[in-house]
Amino acid sequence: QDIMNREFDFCHPEDQMTQVQATLARRRSLPVVDAEGKLAGYLSRTDLLNARPKRVVLVDHNEQSQAVDGLDEAELLGIIDHHRIADVHTNKPIMFRADPVGCTGTIIVGLYHEAGMTIPREVAGLLLAGLLYDTLILRSPTSTARDERVAAELAEITGEDIEQYGQELFAAAAADLSARSPESLLTADFKEFAVGDKKFAIGTVETASPATIEKRIPELLSTMQRLAQERGYSSFLFMIVDIINRRMGIPSSWIILSRARNS
Repeated sequence: QDIMNREFDFCHPEDQMTQVQATLARRRSLPVVDAEGKLAGYLSRTDLLNARPKRVVLVDHNEQSQAVDGLDEAELLGIIDHHRIADVHTNKPIMFRADPVGCTGTIIVGLYHEAGMTIPREVAGLLLAGLLYDTLILRSPTSTARDERVAAELAEITGEDIEQYGQELFAAAAADLSARSPESLLTADFKEFAVGDKKFAIGTVETASPATIEKRIPELLSTMQRLAQERGYSSFLFMIVDIINRRMGIPSSWIILSRARNS
C-alpha cells in the first residue's frame, strides 16, 4: 500500500483522441486497457502527433446525430444520400451526391455507370435488396421512375424477379419480428432529429404482417416511454408500414404519447 497507487490515468482502445489529449498533456504516456482490464499497450504524445484520421464516406445519412462516434475526428471524403441536407459540416469541399430518389442504392448504381465499372452479381443482389426494401418493392410514395429502371437493371444482373425477390425479403423480415425485443424493434429503422433544444425520434417497421406488430403495442408503448425519458426526446413516433396494402398505420395512442411529451 505504501508503494502501490490504485488510482491512475488510463484509456481504452475505443476512446477518441480528443478524450485523451488533455490527460496526455500532463503525462508522457498513457496505459491502454482493454474491456477485460488487461494492459493492451501504451499511448504517447508522439502517437497523437502521428495519428492519421480515419477516412469516411457517409452513405444514406448526413446528420451528425446519425453518424458514427468520432466523425468530428475523421476525414470526411464524401456523402451519398437521398434525404434532406442536414447539419454535417466540413472544413474543405467534398463530393456530395444527394438525389431525390427512393433509395441511396439507386445513386450508387449511377456512380458505377459514371466510373464505367461493371456491377458484380453479388453487389447487384445487395443493391437490389436495399432498393426494394427502402421503396417497399417500388410501392413507396418516394419511389421514382429512376428507381424502377435501376431495379430492372439489377434484376437482370442477378436473374431475380423483382416482385418475388421483394416478397421473400419482407417475409424473412416478418418472421424475425416476433422474436425481437421491443427496443430492437423500435430502433431498427430509427432516426433522431434535433430542432433547437428539442430532440425527436421516429422509428419505422415495414412488414407484410402488421398484425404481428399490433399485438405488441402495450410493450412497445412502455418501451417508447422509457426510451423517451432516458434519451430526452420531446416526441417519439413509431410507424407500422403495411407493404401489401400500401398503407401506414399510426395507432392513435402513439400519437397521444407523442403530443404528451411535447406538452
